[in-house]
Amino acid sequence: MEKEEKKINVIPMSEAAKKRLTKILDEVKGKDLFPEKTALVEKTLQDVKLPI
Repeated sequence: MEKEEKKINVIPMSEAAKKRLTKILDEVKGKDLFPEKTALVEKTLQDVKLPI
């Protein structure tokens, strides 16, 4: 059996759009965009005990 290849949709972009997107991604990189959800996950994971 052959593996099916996944098709990737490529959206053509202008150079200006690429520059704007790159600038936005650089600004967002490393920031916590969802602090409430992150706090909830941390609290939830504190109560989890893994069998070792």
